[in-house]
Amino acid sequence: MRGRRLALLAILVLAGCRPGIDRQPVATVTSEAQPAYPQVTGIDLSALRSLSPGADPQPIRYGLSAPALVRIRLVDRNTPGIILRTLLDWEMRPVGEQSELWDGLDSHGEPASPGNVSVLIRAEPPRDLPDDVRRALSELRHPEEKHFLHPAERCSDLHVRIESPIDGQTVSGLITVRASLLGNPGMPDGQYHVMVYLDGRDAWDGRVSEPRVSQEFDTRNVPDGEHLLAVTFNDLHDHAGSDWVTVIVNNRSSDAS
Repeated sequence: MRGRRLALLAILVLAGCRPGIDRQPVATVTSEAQPAYPQVTGIDLSALRSLSPGADPQPIRYGLSAPALVRIRLVDRNTPGIILRTLLDWEMRPVGEQSELWDGLDSHGEPASPGNVSVLIRAEPPRDLPDDVRRALSELRHPEEKHFLHPAERCSDLHVRIESPIDGQTVSGLITVRASLLGNPGMPDGQYHVMVYLDGRDAWDGRVSEPRVSQEFDTRNVPDGEHLLAVTFNDLHDHAGSDWVTVIVNNRSSDAS
């Protein structure tokens, strides 16, 4: 009899009962697995080491835990706010191993050294989800911007064009930097965040209400010589784009005259 009692006690303990305290076993609540965002796995950039001007495109390899919308951005390694190219812009990919070819060129069609480029891969659920799954995913705190909820025709990175100064222009004194968006205006909700960079450093950071910016810049605060001027627009919903030009600052000659 004592052995039977011990065996019963062991069963109760395993079930979650504490004899003399809990009269009923603790209930185990079970539920269906919550919907989850697709995960990017196994990113392999090793093939990019062999990229060189004129050579064959090389693969960016990665995996997906589920079918997903995928964006691949190539950004400046030292200044990630400068988007050199959006290689894939929320295109559908199946579950499993993926391979996207990159020819080593930036959005200007110029060679970009892989050593100066960071590859950012992000995955989102498909847009054609069942209503209950869509609702559950939309209630997640992260990521803040959920691209699968954006209108497809507006959900793409931005095309920025610097209108002034032009590439290769010699400048001096006060200049006006002008840039605007081409085509898709994104989803600005009344504002864009605009960054102006000089040689990768912040030169101006502000908000504008239109898809264009005009900002004065004093070149006398930088050394004479060649500089890279870049402008990035962001619609505050994680759609962004950049443009850049090379300018030659020459204040010494203007001072002498």
